[in-house]
Amino acid sequence: MFWRKKTPNAETPPWDDNTLKRVSKVEQFNVDITSITRTVRFGGPIIGRQSNKLKRDDEYEIYGFMKYPKFIPVKIYFFPDFCADEHIGVWFYHLYGSLPPDRAMPFLELHIHDTDSEIRSLFFQAHHAALLSGKRRSSVRFFKRKGDGVMTEKERQDQWSSESRYPLLSAVSWVELESERLPRWAYPFSDERFSAKGMPAWYDLKL
Repeated sequence: MFWRKKTPNAETPPWDDNTLKRVSKVEQFNVDITSITRTVRFGGPIIGRQSNKLKRDDEYEIYGFMKYPKFIPVKIYFFPDFCADEHIGVWFYHLYGSLPPDRAMPFLELHIHDTDSEIRSLFFQAHHAALLSGKRRSSVRFFKRKGDGVMTEKERQDQWSSESRYPLLSAVSWVELESERLPRWAYPFSDERFSAKGMPAWYDLKL
């Protein structure tokens, strides 16, 4: 695993062959989101127009991690560029810091095409709802093509995707608002946490 404390091994690259092989075999990334930074810029006329309105620019930077096929940090960025292909964005291997391996942190970087800011707003709402519900993270699932993620020889030397970008086919996010103090009988009956055992009589029901 990446972050287990051990004696640094200069011969083990941040993106080793075993990790690359395991990532390429999966068809989805299940990302736990732990941090969202929203930067809003105001000021200046709208480019290309004669207008008195101020230009507003929203940027989102999302951080999280995936636990399968192994622990890997993930950073997500959003771009307004129109994507003509049948996918929502791209992903690639990246490196924070510099070589040698004991000084570099490998992570996956995801670029999402979001022309109307709707996708980033949905991620923000889901994370906000999770924190309000007492959780420490929200979740999003990205789908990829099985087999994508094999580095070229140059990329193995560079230790990041200096030549390749792999498509993200789709994504699923969900908003769930509920108290973490609910008794088990108050959860949706389709939820694995639901149980009618110990449920009081109807006239004694209270939360």
